[in-house]
Amino acid sequence: MLAEQEGAPSEGAGAKPATAAAARRPERLLLVAHGSREAVFHGRWREGMAALAERVRELGGFAGAHSAMLLPNQAACKLRALQRRYPDDAFIVVPLFLSEGYFTRTVIPTRLAGLNYRYNGRALLPSPQIARWMERQIREWISSL
Repeated sequence: MLAEQEGAPSEGAGAKPATAAAARRPERLLLVAHGSREAVFHGRWREGMAALAERVRELGGFAGAHSAMLLPNQAACKLRALQRRYPDDAFIVVPLFLSEGYFTRTVIPTRLAGLNYRYNGRALLPSPQIARWMERQIREWISSL
């Protein structure tokens, strides 16, 4: 279940259930990943996240999907800019991390403190869908040998 954050410093603190009115607003995603300060890696992160955001937007029927990285520290700035640009839309922050932990529980909520968004802090794993995807990738790779 997604919780609405209002500047909560950590998961759960200050969270409240999403309202029915918020659910009817157009929804936009902000995918947040670790990122890198190194130019070449930053570019690769940006390209991969942009492609993923667009794919998730298409599949989920969201009004928009955007991305931000923790390195460099751009998540709060990006979310504020998006909220100014789309003031009537609801925002869902999605952590792009393989596992839950310090970044999903502490860093992301702390950096987004004071902003309104929905966030459940769940990471990609554990997930049966990821395991199935990995199996498909392995089968495809083996069949190409």
